[in-house]
Amino acid sequence: MTKPQAEYQDTPNGIYSCGLCTLFVAPDGCKVVDGAISKDGWCKAFAAVD
Repeated sequence: MTKPQAEYQDTPNGIYSCGLCTLFVAPDGCKVVDGAISKDGWCKAFAAVD
């Protein structure tokens, strides 16, 4: 999905950030959001690592 569809932001949502998400693909990718993202960002698709 696009960043606007995911409501992506370049800042964390409290303690939650892309770097802690199961969908994050190092160094700057995501399995569901198109384009480069920040490990310190956040979006509504966030899924915490167990």
